[in-house]
Formats: sequence, C-alpha cells, structure tokens
Amino acid sequence: MSISKELLRYHRWAIALMVSLFFASCATAPVMPPETMPAYEVKDLEWIANQKDFHFFFPIDRYQCDPTGEPLVKTAVDTSMCEYVSFEYLQRGAFKKVGGAGKFTFRMNAGESFKYIMPVELCDLSCGLAVSFLFNSNVITAHNISLKIADHKNSQIIKRSQVVEKQDQWQRIYFDLKDFNEIDLDAITTVTIIVAAIKPVEGEMMIDNVFVLGEKFFTQRSKEDNFAIFEETPQLLDKEGLLHTSDNDLLLMIARNTWQYFATTVDKETHIPADRIDFEGPGRAHHFTSTTNMGMYMVSCIAAHKLGFITQATMLENLKGVLTVIQGLERWNGFFYNYYHTTTLESVDPFVSSIDNGWLAIALSVVREVVNEDEKAICTELLDAMDFNVFYKEDLGHLTLGYDTVKQSYSQYDYGLLCSEARATSFFAIGKGDLPLKHWFKMYRTFPPEWEWQNGKPYGKEKYFLGEKIFSGFYVYENLQIVPSWGGSMFEFLMPTLFIDEEHLAAKGLGKNNKRAVVAHMRFAASQGYEVWGISPCASPDRANGGYAEYGVAPIGVKGYPDEGVITPHASILALSLYPEDVMLNIRNLIEKYPDIFTQYGFFDSININTNKIAKTYLCLDQAMVLVSICNYLTDNKIVELFHQTGYAKNAERVLKIEDFY
Repeated sequence: MSISKELLRYHRWAIALMVSLFFASCATAPVMPPETMPAYEVKDLEWIANQKDFHFFFPIDRYQCDPTGEPLVKTAVDTSMCEYVSFEYLQRGAFKKVGGAGKFTFRMNAGESFKYIMPVELCDLSCGLAVSFLFNSNVITAHNISLKIADHKNSQIIKRSQVVEKQDQWQRIYFDLKDFNEIDLDAITTVTIIVAAIKPVEGEMMIDNVFVLGEKFFTQRSKEDNFAIFEETPQLLDKEGLLHTSDNDLLLMIARNTWQYFATTVDKETHIPADRIDFEGPGRAHHFTSTTNMGMYMVSCIAAHKLGFITQATMLENLKGVLTVIQGLERWNGFFYNYYHTTTLESVDPFVSSIDNGWLAIALSVVREVVNEDEKAICTELLDAMDFNVFYKEDLGHLTLGYDTVKQSYSQYDYGLLCSEARATSFFAIGKGDLPLKHWFKMYRTFPPEWEWQNGKPYGKEKYFLGEKIFSGFYVYENLQIVPSWGGSMFEFLMPTLFIDEEHLAAKGLGKNNKRAVVAHMRFAASQGYEVWGISPCASPDRANGGYAEYGVAPIGVKGYPDEGVITPHASILALSLYPEDVMLNIRNLIEKYPDIFTQYGFFDSININTNKIAKTYLCLDQAMVLVSICNYLTDNKIVELFHQTGYAKNAERVLKIEDFY
C-alpha cells in the first residue's frame, strides 16, 4: 500500500471518529487489558457495528445457503493441526435471530489449532477499519483467537484484538486493519479465523456476522482511492467560453481534458488504466482492464506528447511502466487474456480475444517507434510471441473470435465481415506474415444475396482479387452505396482509421466507404429529428450503472443495432479527419444543448437525447478514441504516420490499394 493511501485512510478515519463520538452513549466498554488496546476506542467501532446499514459493512461470511442448503460462500475448515473438529450450519444466529451461524465442535491438545478460511475474491478493503465477528463459547476466549488475512502474494497473522461483551454470552471481537501492514489491502483474497489451544481443551464455539467495518461507503472508497480522479467531482465547464473559442482551441481543450482522465485513472502502482469509471451508482471505480485498453492507453500517452500535454520524458516513463508490467502478465501462446485485475495483474477472464490482441499488437508496433532500445526489445519480444495464425480458420479464411482456455476450445463465431473494427487485426496480421494475403478477400463485403435474413438487400457483382473470387456487394441507403458493417455503428467503420491510412491508400474502397458511412449517420440523425449525431456502442444512459449497449444506424448494418436516441461523442469525433466542419458543428451543438456532458475529464460517454439523461461514465476505450482522433487531426496524422513507418503496415498496404468497392 502506498503512503498516500495510508494517509488517506487515517484522514478518513479521523473524520469518521469525530462524527461517531456523538454516538458514544451507544457503545459498550471494552474488556481487554490496556496494553492490547489499539490507538482508537472500541466504542466507535461499536457504533458502526450497531448500524443496521450495509454501507458500513462488508460481509465476509453470512452463512447464507441456497434452497438446497448448500452454502453460498465457499468456506473451509482446516483440521490438519488439531485432534478433532467438526463444523455445522445453524439456522439461527447470534441472539437466536434468524440468519444462521457456524458451529464448531472440537477437541484440541495444547498448541493445536483449527482454521476457518473464508475466500473474498480479490476484494479491495483498504479503507476499512477493522475485521469484526461475534463468537460464543464455553471454553474459548479472545486470547485463543487470531486473524490471518492474505492478499494475492502474502499473508499476515495478528493476535491483538479488542472484545465487547454482548448478550446471551456472545462477544464481539475486533481486529484493527491498520495492523495488517505487510499485505496489500487493495487485493484481499482470504480471511481466516485461527482458534488455538493454550492447554488441552474440548468444547464448542459459534461464530456469526463476520464483517469488515468502516465509515459509510468505505468499500466504494476503497476502490476509488486507487485513482486520483476521485479526489474531486468532475467539474462542468463554462459553456459560453467553450463555444467562443476557435475550432482548434476547442479541440485542444477537449483533448487536454480527456488526457487528464488518463492521467488520473491509471493505477498508481501498476500503471494500468481502469476499464471504466462511473460517477453514479455503486461500484464506481472498476478494478479491471482489457487488452485493448492497455494498448490504447499507451497510444494515448504518445498522443498527449504530440499535442504538447506531457514531455517526452514523461511519455517514455509512462510507456516504460506499462511495458514492464504487461511483459510479466500471464499469457496463452503469447497472447493476452481479455481482462486483468488492475491491482493484482491477475487474469480475470479465461477468454483470449483475437481482436483485442490485435489492437494491443498495433499499439505495441506504434510504441516501438518512439521508445528507447530497452523498451523496443520488449515490444519486439511481445510482438514476436503473437502468431495470429493460431486464430485462423483455413477453410473459411476468417479469424475466430478467440479461444476459451477453460473450455479449451475456439469460439464458434468468426469475424467474417470486412467492414468491422476487426479488419485492423487482419491488416496487421497480414503485414506481420501470420496470415496470407487472401484472407483479406475471404472476408465478406456483404453476405451473399441469397442470405435473406440480413438487414439489407445486397447489390453488386462477383470480382477477382489475387485469385480470390468475392461478391463485391453493397447496400443502398438514402441513395448512398455503402458496404455495411455488422451493426451500422461508427466505430466499426472508423476505429481502424486511427492507425490505418484508408483515406488515401484505399481511396476507391474503404476510404470512400468510410466517408459514406459518416454521411449516412448524419442523414439518419436528420431523418429522426435529432439535433446531434454519432451512434456507436457505449455506456447506456438507460441501463443500471451505465451498462454497455450496442447502438448503430441499422440500415447500414448487416445485423443492424438499434439507436434508441443515444448519442456518444466519440462516434462523431472519429470522423474528424473526414468531415471536420460537420464534426465541429456537432461538437458545438452537443456542448450548447447538453452542457452537462462535458467536464474537466472530457465528455461523459453518452446521452439519450429523448430524455436528456447522461451516462455519467468514462470508458477507457472511448476516451482513447477521442484523444487519438483529435491528435491525428491536429498533428497531420502523426499516429497514422507512426504505424505506417512499421514493416507490419508497409507489408500489408497492397490489400488497400487494389479494390474498388463500387
């Protein structure tokens, strides 16, 4: 735990202490000897424990069972160090209340012990004050009890405690969390109650209400204090001042604020960005990140330097920190898992995504162009270890979505459409030599006309490219011929253009199609009476805690996502290099009509313009797309230029140049 976090915890405790002294009359006096007393008074913990409000508690084991009687919390009893012990679940808990308790029957010789082990699944309880539980025994006292807490690497046992006598021979025992200074309270994995025999003993013991206690919302703050962003609430900015700046100055402000999001939401210890931050609802800070997030964060560091927000030295320091960390992450065949815990760095998802690894690979190739020799070597080692052919289905010529390491099987689904974000991975893997050139032309432009389930009617004809026969099809929407994406969302069409120069190298193919997709988005919004445009998957304003949802312009999607009036700022900003005047007008309209959407950390992720409800969430990926897109526009495509300096891009450019979509 960092010093800053330790100070923060004591600061919060001091505030809680002052409040709780008002309730001193509710407390019961401690019975432990003075030499074992922690620095603060037990009566303050008693006030917290007596609150019937789970905002003050984190339950470790509540003895709840499913309808079959199977415990919901998978606890264990270690009997290896004592003569005999048994455990049973009681329907009634402390003070004969319904809710259950655990009962131990034991026989121990002097020096023997048994352990009651409770897993807590990587909980962050760093802002907690104490571990507490009730116990009742005819032979066991607090002198027989110690507590062991383990993190993802270490464990520590503390015997010092304080006890309060309750009713019906129950006692409440407290273990001060600040005594556990050898473990990482950001990532607790197990809590273990150890009962030891000082002399031969035989009898029973009941345990109930095993909690971590803290000030109100301490579990939420425990997650938040890993990120500096939560030291203040996002501030809304002066609308009039924003709207009276020049286009370039406005874009610089948006980019600078968006970078401020990254600067304050990267884990202080591991340098890894959180997948998302929510400013409404519980669980606002999220302790996981994706493979794509790690790559896009590194590119965002480069963009921040190119825009003048950070020095080259800071950029290199940031990149070194991330590269050093990801080099040590658990991998499968050289590829990274979908999600990792930002504090412990353990994988939290058994799936290995081909496309997420593609985004990381593209990012690493760009990073390699700007870092020092040592970090270049790390990039090279990571890239060389990725052989995308492992995801290639030779019979179809498609990439599978990925591999499930638990089921030990590949996904049954493929990336079969060219116009999706997945084409960036295909482009990179072809350039790397992992996939054949023909793969590019095995992907569908539209599905065959006889597949009547698709959302639109395909027009076109069969063509040959590099010996491969393809149906060169397109849909027609608002008199526009468009090769569709799966959902009709903006990021499917345009996210690859953050790195790939499709506008110039594929002027008759993808470059032209991207422009038409943007026009289609603008026309669709106008047809719906929307005053702003830009539809793409994003945090939903209408789902609990800003749940992620897929949105698109259905007529230009094979499947077609719904729109539901949800507009996300990143969608139009992706089009900045294609239609700058239209995008700038849209940005100004967003700020003027919905000023609450823009803050000191950039844009909140989306708004439902039918209800004016904002999803007060920041998504790492969407923030990165905003920042990199603005960087490309203001710096003459520096990120695109860096990617095309690499051999991976140069070797694949041929597939972009030879196709005319229409």
